[in-house]
Amino acid sequence: MSPYFKRKKQIYNFILCLILGVQVAWSQDNLQVQKQLDLALQHYGRKQFTQALEVFRRVQERVPTSPMPHVGAGLVYAAQGRLDAAIEEMQQALALQPNLAVAHKELGDIFWRQRRFDQADHHYREAIALDAKMEAAYIGRGLNAASQRDFANALEHFRRAIEINPKLPSAHHSLGQTYTWMGNLPKAIEAYQAAIQLEPNLPASYYELGIVLMRQKNYPKAATALEKVVKLNPRHKSAHYNLARAYAKIGKTELAELENQLFEKLYQVDEEIKPHRRKLEGAPEDLKARYAMVQIYAKLGWIEDALEQCELMLSIRPDFTAAYIALIQIYISQEQLKDAFFWAQRLTEVQPTLALGYSHLGLIAAKLGRGDVTIEAYQKAISLDPNSPSAYNNLAWFYADQNTNLEEAIRLCQKAIALEPKPAYIDTLAQLYYKQGRYDEALQEMSKVIQLAPDNPKYKRHWKVIRNAAPEN
Repeated sequence: MSPYFKRKKQIYNFILCLILGVQVAWSQDNLQVQKQLDLALQHYGRKQFTQALEVFRRVQERVPTSPMPHVGAGLVYAAQGRLDAAIEEMQQALALQPNLAVAHKELGDIFWRQRRFDQADHHYREAIALDAKMEAAYIGRGLNAASQRDFANALEHFRRAIEINPKLPSAHHSLGQTYTWMGNLPKAIEAYQAAIQLEPNLPASYYELGIVLMRQKNYPKAATALEKVVKLNPRHKSAHYNLARAYAKIGKTELAELENQLFEKLYQVDEEIKPHRRKLEGAPEDLKARYAMVQIYAKLGWIEDALEQCELMLSIRPDFTAAYIALIQIYISQEQLKDAFFWAQRLTEVQPTLALGYSHLGLIAAKLGRGDVTIEAYQKAISLDPNSPSAYNNLAWFYADQNTNLEEAIRLCQKAIALEPKPAYIDTLAQLYYKQGRYDEALQEMSKVIQLAPDNPKYKRHWKVIRNAAPEN
């Protein structure tokens, strides 16, 4: 069966329309609430689950009689894998509005994920009774039936979804999977091709099509389909493995070897992650295991996976410092400074005595041109940890960059050097002397820097600039 999140992504716009459609009925005179719900849904669509949940909670407080913030919170919890919490939110939505079809449909999805098939089917039926045109509920019923190998009913439900909305790729894809399980490969191919025609960038349908073609020993066409998968999703391990097999069958030995190498790399990553995943299967709240996965993902540049684990850590423990630091560092590395600023601010709120949080806030605020926030944040960091040199140096560098408060900057920098004589701190002091026209002192400091870091090209450039600016030159 299609993984939950892939299927959810395919029908996300449908869910969005449902929520907004119900929303208009109760918030047409309250544009601010409507904007808040729109914002929360945008966060949800971008997998920014912490922000989404916060906005949904604010809307709940503002409009306590509305079921829609509960539906939204339930979507967030379901996406995070917190299924019991998701069920509770959907049930609260139904307590406020028993005829809310979307809440029944979402409960069906959640119970299906828990393999509670009877309860899932009950809620799918309720959703359809309330909205006979809800194609997503028919897809849910089809997947629920297929999970129990009731393929005839599964086909019926998928076909009904297609009758309602012939342009829904997920219904055609699920139809193809069902035919595959039944061994009807020509029909499966037809369904996958229909899904691809509707959504040409759907890796799952290309992959399933490739596997069926492999079973038919049509290796050239299988290779073509699997090539599309790895183009759309270069991290699709199974696609690389099967593409290597297809290439080998049609005599493309070098390409087969290349695909095998890519498969092996992805396999090694899986092996590195596997022990942490196993820990989480037995203890999903193991923050150490999740943080280890964040480090692996960040090292590989798999940013979305790293961010998702950070969000999950904070959903388990909202004051977990390591998750905030990881989020800040990831967003800085991606030059998404507004997001980094958000998380730095949040860290100072949940850990108000942590100097490091204010240091990060100051650094990001400086990059964003928020001078008032920069100064205040660095000063707060210094007051919380007067023996940490970085905040002294960073505030001194900010003053140097702004060409202001240079005497105060020199004092701060000297304090940093007294605590830790790092080349970077001494370089800052040299730059401050240079800005004041104190070239001899600047060159003297740069000489110390070059002695400590003789191979650093940046410091060599700084020394050359100061030397060329000195009056005797």
